[in-house]
Parts: sequence; C-alpha cells; structure tokens
Amino acid sequence: MLRTRIADLFPQVPKDQILIEQFTRRDLSHAQRDGDEDADEDDPALLHTLTATFNGSTAHYQQVANGQVVDHEEPAAMSARFSWEPETGALSVFCEDREARRELATIFRDVALAHDGDIDDMPMRQFDLLGFSTSEMLKRLERDRIAGIESISILQIKVARPFEQQSEISGRTVVRQLSSKMEITRDRRDGRSIYQVAYKDYSADDLSQYALVQVKLVMRMAKQPHRKAHNVAVQITAPNGLNDKSRTEDDRKRVLEQLTKIGVLSQF
Repeated sequence: MLRTRIADLFPQVPKDQILIEQFTRRDLSHAQRDGDEDADEDDPALLHTLTATFNGSTAHYQQVANGQVVDHEEPAAMSARFSWEPETGALSVFCEDREARRELATIFRDVALAHDGDIDDMPMRQFDLLGFSTSEMLKRLERDRIAGIESISILQIKVARPFEQQSEISGRTVVRQLSSKMEITRDRRDGRSIYQVAYKDYSADDLSQYALVQVKLVMRMAKQPHRKAHNVAVQITAPNGLNDKSRTEDDRKRVLEQLTKIGVLSQF
C-alpha cells in the first residue's frame, strides 16, 4: 500500500522499484540495568522509522562521444524517511523534494498509522537552524541549558548557497535549481569554537549569507541514578530531520526539550 501511494505521487516511479526498510529504536535502559546485551521485545519502542528509496530524481552528467560533449540524464535514487514517536504521536518526514514532504506525511499517516482526519491533527516538528548562523548561539547554549545537560558543543555546520543555472540539453533550455554546499567541521579535541574554525580556516566570516542545512551537536548528559554521565550525538537537518544517538527515553526527552529551549525546534 505504501509503495502504491508513493507511486501515485511520483508517476514516473514503478511501485515494484520502491525499496522499503523499517527500523525500530527501543528503550534499552532496563536491559542495561539488568546487564542484558540485547533489547527484549517487551522494551518500549521509542521511535519507528520507515525509509522508502526509489528513482525519483535525475542525475546529470556529460560524456565525450564521437568528438563531441554529450549531456546525459539518468534516473537517480532519492529517499523519503518517515519517523514516528509512539509516546508523543509526533511525525517527522524528510525528503529531498521539499514540495512533496507534506503529501508524503499524509501517505505515511494513512498507510502506516491508519489515522483518520486531516494531517494537521498530528503534531509535526520543524527545525529552524538560523540561530546557528552567528556565534551568539554559543551564549544561548550556555545560558539556556536545561537541567540534566552539562554542556553542548557544536561539531559541524553545513551550509548551502542555492542558485539557478541554465543548461542546453538536446536543443532545449533547462533551468535547474542547484546549491553549492560547504561543511565546517571542528575536531572534537580542538579547543576553538566552530565559529573560530569557520572564520580562521574557512574564511567564512558571515554564515548568515548562506542557507543553514545541517548542524551536528554533542550534548553531555549529567550523571543519573542508574547511568553515568555520557555524550549524546545529535544531528539536525532542516527543516524536518532529526537523528540522535539517545538510547533511553529520558535522553530523548532531554534532547527535544533542549532544542525547544534554544528556539531550534517547534511543534505544531
């Protein structure tokens, strides 16, 4: 059913050429306390993820043939990733095709969750990374930390500069929406901030001129009664992507609460 609905949304994609993969993240805190290595089926599911991969985009390349440069267009793979939290009912959808995200969310809701009503009835998460464009974010991460998080560091900021480009293909003019990307990465042992690295090593003294695409953080969780202090890696992709290494429900809640506190996460 999911393949059929996706093929209806992308008519050029045969439904038998859509690969579906399913993943479940479970609360392993109970297993860890008891010394178990594997999660039991009774451990509650924190996050369900479905990924649909299909040839929904086009790859462009050139070849030299018979002394001439020839343009080629071939189908290329793209993915739609659906993540759903049973406890909160929050749904996150990420796809390279921004215009299709809301319709994809409806498809996932109808097929996987069998939820009636308008998609607006479900809480949707959105991430705004604009605050990471200036070093003021460092003060916010220090000032607005919630209880249970000792520190937050920024390891990577990925930015992009969208633009249009005209190309001649088979005698016709094609306007493509493109973007050039840059990853600003700080070694975890580097004592400088990510912004000092950006200014010094990348000559990027003003990140606000770019579109912020992705941010990678490390949140230091404080010691708890049944767990020692530990790090949680968090990757945020605008506007709807979140991938974190939380292994317990408590970690997950703190990550979401912290992102809301600093104005990155909004839910509607």
